Amino acid sequence: MAKTRGTAPKQFNVADKINDPWCLKKTQKQMLHSHWRELAIADKREELKCHMKEFNILNEKLESFDVASQVNGARGVRIIGMTTSGASSHCALLSGLRPAIVICEEAGEVLESHIIASIGEYTQHIVMIGDYQQLRPKVGNYQLSVDSGQGYNLDESMFERLVNVCQDKYKTKEKMMNNGSLTVLHTQRRMRPEVADLIRMTLYPLLEDDDKVKNYPDVKGMGRNLWFFDHNHPEEISDSSVSHSNKFEAGMVLQLALRLIRQGYSADQIAILTPYSGQLLRLREMFMKKSLAVHLDERTKIEMEEVLQEKISNGKKLKNAVSKNVKDCVRMSTVDNFQGEEADVVIISR
Repeated sequence: MAKTRGTAPKQFNVADKINDPWCLKKTQKQMLHSHWRELAIADKREELKCHMKEFNILNEKLESFDVASQVNGARGVRIIGMTTSGASSHCALLSGLRPAIVICEEAGEVLESHIIASIGEYTQHIVMIGDYQQLRPKVGNYQLSVDSGQGYNLDESMFERLVNVCQDKYKTKEKMMNNGSLTVLHTQRRMRPEVADLIRMTLYPLLEDDDKVKNYPDVKGMGRNLWFFDHNHPEEISDSSVSHSNKFEAGMVLQLALRLIRQGYSADQIAILTPYSGQLLRLREMFMKKSLAVHLDERTKIEMEEVLQEKISNGKKLKNAVSKNVKDCVRMSTVDNFQGEEADVVIISR
């Protein structure tokens, strides 16, 4: 007797038409539920895309109305000031105002991309003011800097680059100045002559001193107005940080600050600078132990927070000052972050 081979059961497919889902097995119901859920999500996703597209269109219209309102409000203003980052984020406003002249202050510390974002086809004249021989703009990756020698030169400002281009063309600064491409201010009104000599003999041979700085009083309690202290105590590098610190030198800085305060200087007349964040932390700890309040500028504070992984509060835990003559706090900062600031007495810890 011949046997007939039975046919295999039909495989379940969620895409097939199902008349009675209650007859399905549990696993099949789960598969069907997942399929329906994916279809519902896909429908909602497409619906959301349409709404987002509509929202973006309406938002652009609203922003254009806001820009038009700002442009109309600023039409009668002759001078408009903003940061370089603000200029790049308000490029539509600048395009509407179409300023013919753009002036950039501290241009030596501004990335070229920020300058480019602040100008347009309407720009007729750009004036860059600053010092291209001092600090360059900050970049997060050393490989992109000029000093790395990789050729990216991301931290070379437009100011520095154009000066170098003009130097190649005119060969000397004197010819550049005669041509009007470069104007140099020769008179300084901040540093006493002994301090100015440090840069006069290296970077600025034509630098002159205003009569005002020649009449500064001598620093109280010090034998000389400009003083270098040399020692042979080695630096320390902690296991958790690559930054340098020197306990002996930090102690000397603390004693110098205390001596100056006892001579009658208020704390806010003194600034303590160091190139290393590790040394800055060491100095801060020593000053706190002596109950001497310390002020960190915002940029330095952010850098210290990253190192410490904790929030620093300026003088919050310090209740007593070392002297009744202390008015505010001794200022501490890294050398880079103190750029553009000034103090009556500056102590630098290398």
